[in-house]
Amino acid sequence: MIKHWKTIGLVVFVSIIFSLFYVQMSREVETYPTFTLETTEGNVEVVHPITLYGDFHTGEHTHLFSYNLQETMYVQQMPSLERLNGFYKYAEMERLEQLYPAYMRGKVDDVSMYTESDLYVVQADMDWGTYKNDEPVNMAFNLSVLHKELQKEARMTIEIPKRDQSSFISLEKMYAVGEDLHIVTSHSHDSDHGLTVFDLRVYTIQLDRGKIGSTDVIYTWEQEDFTEDIRVAPIENHDSILADQRMLLLKAIVEEDTDIENDLQISKNQTEKVSYELIAYDFRTKSLDTFKLPSQVKDGAEFISYEDNSDVFLIQENQEKLEVIEWQLGSDEQPGPLMVPTNNPVHSYTTSYQGEYLYIYVNSKAPNKNIGEIHVLYVPTGEWVYAGNLMSNRPLKDEEEVIIHSIE
Repeated sequence: MIKHWKTIGLVVFVSIIFSLFYVQMSREVETYPTFTLETTEGNVEVVHPITLYGDFHTGEHTHLFSYNLQETMYVQQMPSLERLNGFYKYAEMERLEQLYPAYMRGKVDDVSMYTESDLYVVQADMDWGTYKNDEPVNMAFNLSVLHKELQKEARMTIEIPKRDQSSFISLEKMYAVGEDLHIVTSHSHDSDHGLTVFDLRVYTIQLDRGKIGSTDVIYTWEQEDFTEDIRVAPIENHDSILADQRMLLLKAIVEEDTDIENDLQISKNQTEKVSYELIAYDFRTKSLDTFKLPSQVKDGAEFISYEDNSDVFLIQENQEKLEVIEWQLGSDEQPGPLMVPTNNPVHSYTTSYQGEYLYIYVNSKAPNKNIGEIHVLYVPTGEWVYAGNLMSNRPLKDEEEVIIHSIE
């Protein structure tokens, strides 16, 4: 009987501690700012589909929150079980889970591991195999393939050709197009003269047969320092395939300045000139086209969307302002940049391209309760159709900061 009373007492004690903890946490969250959106121009229905995700910084602490234009939700306010699944999901992951619940059940919550065509949904990752005599062996692609019409899932292990397993391999991108899956990989190995040789390859897998149909090396280059940024890589955007089945790669061209100090010695300047080219690889013809970036594109510009007509859109900062550039590949005539109509200096920004709308959120260094601005561009006409200010319910303190880092 005494043991039972001890157990009951321990349970009651732990319950009280947890209750006090959650009460204290609830009271603390009540001191955090909440947000509203004040429309300054346009129809607010344009922004109803989006949710903002951000961080509320208080000194050394960071508190995650979401704002769906109706309520502010801090991670501390979420039910415990929901917190275990992560604070937020990408809109693409939520769409896949709603359309294909049986297939997505138990799958990894990583949007970069999925691709979709009209016929299939594919999850893919690397099987690194084992090492024998310091050489990798049995490397493969692990695929989980859903046939959308039949609603049947097939699991495949596609072994990487042995001739390709002698180098370091990383999976860069993948695209499902019709009945084929194109997996883009980066390979590296040491050259005979001390440099690192990189190449990008495309493995085309026939999903109906579960076999590699072709392997193509699409670009090869050398770098002196293995740890430097990769000079050629697929663009970091989940939409980086054009509607006409061309994949976009960005090539950085680095030129070092040299200064002649005297007749006997030439020293390298510490600064580097970096220019960029855009490479379009056609999955159908296996051909490459190279395009010089327009002169108005600055270092650090972000590729944000691609249209059916093969136009490319970029966004960049220019003297504390933002501008959107529409780039017509292969055309000598390029339209001028479109300025984002911000009212305050740009601190940082994030973008989301959904349907025919480009959503831009600007974290601004505005005073008082103004946290940032939302601007929406209707891409087909190039018109700004909405503007609004994200407002806090109270002024932020000196040590506080709110940063929106994602639009879903």
